[in-house]
Amino acid sequence: MQPAHAVFFDVGATLIRPHPTMGEIYRRVLRPLGIEVQAEEFMRLFGVVWKELSDEIGEGRDRYSAFGDEMSYWRTYVGRVLARLGSGVPVDSATYALHGAFADPASWAVFPDVPETLAELRSRGLRLGVISNWDSRLPRLLQGLGLDSFFEPVVHSSRVGHEKPSPEIFQEALRQARARPEESIHVGDDFDADYRGAEAVGMVGVLLDRDGIAPKNVRSVASLGELPGLLRGETEKV
Repeated sequence: MQPAHAVFFDVGATLIRPHPTMGEIYRRVLRPLGIEVQAEEFMRLFGVVWKELSDEIGEGRDRYSAFGDEMSYWRTYVGRVLARLGSGVPVDSATYALHGAFADPASWAVFPDVPETLAELRSRGLRLGVISNWDSRLPRLLQGLGLDSFFEPVVHSSRVGHEKPSPEIFQEALRQARARPEESIHVGDDFDADYRGAEAVGMVGVLLDRDGIAPKNVRSVASLGELPGLLRGETEKV
């Protein structure tokens, strides 16, 4: 591995996670609207509808612009969840309630290994950035969680018009950071979107494998706390 000059990070399931869980947030927000469903069922429906829409949109295309704008996408998404529940709750009411809840930093938790790792990498003079499949709420959310000062640039799919693993979003991040791909690392939890997407544009991909299920011969870390050692060549797993 060449000496790194820039390190980019995915956000969801890499830096932060829903708090306490995605399903619990849905349950809490929709209960006052008259929807009583267990958190586990919301989690199941979330996965089903997310995959359904992703398949319709196609890999690499930004899901928000595919539906015209962000709120149109989220109305479609929430509408399909409600339809599967057989709910007559107005889609707009549920969409705006959920949209506001997930914009709230209180609905998210920073993984414990994040602050110390980011501080150490920055102390080495590395440039840190974000490459995320997210909508326009991301910069303010990072600010509310106290993470924004670590990152420049913050590149998200709704602004670029492409999602990982599309090369365009990685290339835009490199352009903004004025970084060369072979001297840049991207860390994320999704093998296809993060690891393979980064490698395809000449960056060094690092898979964050918190669950210990990484494929063999993949450069990976079990926690972000291992990342500084990997950059020193101490824990490389390829």
